[in-house]
Amino acid sequence: MGKTYAAWMGPLVTGPDGSATAPPPLTVVWLTPLRALAADTGLALARAAQALRPHWRIAVRTGDTPAAERARQDRRLPTALVTTPESLTLLLSRADWRERFAHVSAVVVDEWHELMASKRGVQVELALARLRTARPGLAVWGLSATLANLGEALACLLGHGRAGRIVRGLEGKVITIETARPPTIERFPWGGHIGLKLLPQVVRAIDNARSTLVFTNVRSAAELWYQALLEARPDWAGQIALHHGSLEREVRDWVEDGIRRNALRAVVCTSSLDLGVDYAPVDQVLQIGSPKGVARLLQRAGRSGHQPGAVSKITVVPTQALELVEAAAAREAAAERAIEARPPIVGALDVLTQHLVTCAMGGGFAPAELLAEVRGTHAYAALTAAEWQWALDFVVHGGASLNAYPEYRRVVIGDDGVARVPDAQIARRHRTQIGTIVSDASITVQMRNGRRLGHMEESFIARLSPGDTFLFAGRVLEFLRVREMTAWVKRKTMKSGKQKLSAAVATKAIVATLFMALLTAAAALLSRAAGQPGVVLGTPIANRNRPEVEQEPPLMDAADDRGSRFAEQAGDAVRLPAFPVDLDRATGQRQDRLRSAADNACSEYSSSAISPETYSHLQVPQLPA
Repeated sequence: MGKTYAAWMGPLVTGPDGSATAPPPLTVVWLTPLRALAADTGLALARAAQALRPHWRIAVRTGDTPAAERARQDRRLPTALVTTPESLTLLLSRADWRERFAHVSAVVVDEWHELMASKRGVQVELALARLRTARPGLAVWGLSATLANLGEALACLLGHGRAGRIVRGLEGKVITIETARPPTIERFPWGGHIGLKLLPQVVRAIDNARSTLVFTNVRSAAELWYQALLEARPDWAGQIALHHGSLEREVRDWVEDGIRRNALRAVVCTSSLDLGVDYAPVDQVLQIGSPKGVARLLQRAGRSGHQPGAVSKITVVPTQALELVEAAAAREAAAERAIEARPPIVGALDVLTQHLVTCAMGGGFAPAELLAEVRGTHAYAALTAAEWQWALDFVVHGGASLNAYPEYRRVVIGDDGVARVPDAQIARRHRTQIGTIVSDASITVQMRNGRRLGHMEESFIARLSPGDTFLFAGRVLEFLRVREMTAWVKRKTMKSGKQKLSAAVATKAIVATLFMALLTAAAALLSRAAGQPGVVLGTPIANRNRPEVEQEPPLMDAADDRGSRFAEQAGDAVRLPAFPVDLDRATGQRQDRLRSAADNACSEYSSSAISPETYSHLQVPQLPA
């Protein structure tokens, strides 16, 4: 919380004192990109305010804020409001926003790097330009620990032509970056993105620490790893938890509180916890898969050792062999502080048209005055008159393409030259669609007993049939039906471990069997064409003498035995020149010997012609019952 308190102390010390019966009006606006970060920041700001300004009221306003608290804030905003860019824009769409923000002296944008390189950053720039119109002396602070292009970030935050200052910490944070390595690289997969091959190492790392955050890059991987950890250590039930943005707020709050109280051994999470959250008890961070960026690696590493003097520790757990190289490159880049630049978005006309409707709802605007305000931002400093006119025409009559549809005539310019939104229905619809986060429509996931688990994409639910099972909220769920935008599910009773293992082995055996059948048929064709005797392809395990290779698992034994039976069903035994062919993976020496023997066999067959009659004798083997 070093950066947080550094930015908070100035407005807190210089702000009004107030009294117990009359707290000061809205003075500070604190913007955060994540709901989890907003809740944690609100608690930190409230602790400092209690000591220095006990009469200040600190509140959080996000999509998780209860309706009762929202109604309370509508009556009177707190002294310091911790919110998101979308919620701030919603407040600016109110007709009385100027009165509500009349006493704001400072705006703090937390984790500015996370917003700057997206259209959410453009939305923040437009909102700050709107606030400067009402408060010309507004102080704006941006906080970030992983920004490379600081000058450009400062220009985006302050607007076009405004001077600012960059403040750096005197002491750098000590970060230790390690990589989990497989016991043998030869058996480590070259593809995939789950990484359960290193599950034993992850279990040992969690067991040796008091508290661990296990980061994954996607929600599905978090669900799979949570289940895998519980299967590996059933005694950890209740000591490990799952956290991602699709879960219900009550679940996320419980997990975050458990981390703060050091009540959880480990939490499997996504990016919902990787931004600035103050979890001092966390000892280490495990990153499943490549972090896909140096900045993200350092950001997530900072979730451990989050206190002065402590060392932040992160271990990259590769999911495939190539990610070992990525982890090494990321570690070297982090040591050299070679962080990726975050290029800002410039000239986004879709965000501009949305902002025009928001301003028209927020008391209206004069087009010429708003044009000057918009050009004061970094994103629209080079906005041309033609682009401005296009955006204005689009919100007034739908532009050249949609002017025949009345619902696209959202803004009306009155006789006084002020643009407003006269239709209440259009205003309500716009408020529900404010924002630049693009995602699929979501459906509530609810148990039969009425308990809500969270939200999932409608496109995923639409592909399910009654009886299908899937992982969500740390449970194996069975899909029942969809009704009124709610997916009803029940908990699936899983088979025992032996039953699940036998089903997996049977599936792999069928695949191996089909592959053997194809090889057998092809070899039979070559045998008949050449008319030469030899040995059977895929000889039984008992007849092999291979001291130089490891004993193969029972699954491969069964597959080879079944392959030999298929060879007999194909007609004549498959005959090749006298050399044993091993279909399993072997050492480099055996692979060289096989390759040499195969070359000899091909040279012998190269002079043999395959007649059409040969194909007529080929019979495809049938699977045994």
